Amino acid sequence: MKKTYLVILLSVLCILPMYAQLSEGEPNATIIPRTGNRPRAGNWGMYIGGSVRQVIDLANAIKDDSYNAWGLPLLNLKYYATDRWELRCGFEFASKSSSLTLKNHDAESNTDTRAYKQDAQHFARFLPGFAYHFNTKNILDVYLGANMPIGYDTQTNYREGKAAGIKTSERYLDGKFVIGGGVFLGLQCFIADLPLSIGIETGFSGIIHAGGQPKITTNDGQTKQTFYTYDGNTYSWASLTNAEWGADAALIISYYFH
Repeated sequence: MKKTYLVILLSVLCILPMYAQLSEGEPNATIIPRTGNRPRAGNWGMYIGGSVRQVIDLANAIKDDSYNAWGLPLLNLKYYATDRWELRCGFEFASKSSSLTLKNHDAESNTDTRAYKQDAQHFARFLPGFAYHFNTKNILDVYLGANMPIGYDTQTNYREGKAAGIKTSERYLDGKFVIGGGVFLGLQCFIADLPLSIGIETGFSGIIHAGGQPKITTNDGQTKQTFYTYDGNTYSWASLTNAEWGADAALIISYYFH
């Protein structure tokens, strides 16, 4: 009886990978080991990957709490419009904030001095793109693609104080529109008969932070002022733009489904 159960179990384990195949076709490799079924038109995929830059950011964040690390993309989807053309879309979002409240009582004047501080950063990226696959066979998959990150970054610092019954406040706000573009070359390998692939992408990209406005709003209880600051100087208006570009590489793991 135990042998019968063992035979049934082994049969089930052999059958399951067949049902785990992604595409409708059967692999035609009969001599060499199969490399899995590649996705076809109409298939979807979810993927995640860490680039060299992101890994360095995470490592620096572990060593230094003040270092900004936004982590890996929150959601990545790709859709095969045809057997060769792939549409993809990613989304990144992160937000962090800290606050501190202080209070001090002066016994001589019987007055309270209060201070409140809050710092916040918000980061959002929408990452549309596409890729063209050079072959449709059930072998290693080479593809070339492009993407265009677009989003918005904000940094806010708020200070509030109260002394002798007078309330003062200062708010710093810097918001930037972000847009960029890049090209990448990828290579992925399909894992057995599973709807999975693992690969690497490398490419070159650039990004522009436009319209940054380091705006400060102050209120001393009587008057309210708004001005802009840069390099320690104040201005009636400011608009900052900066750009960055470079090469990067990422390890990508994908899961495919109908």
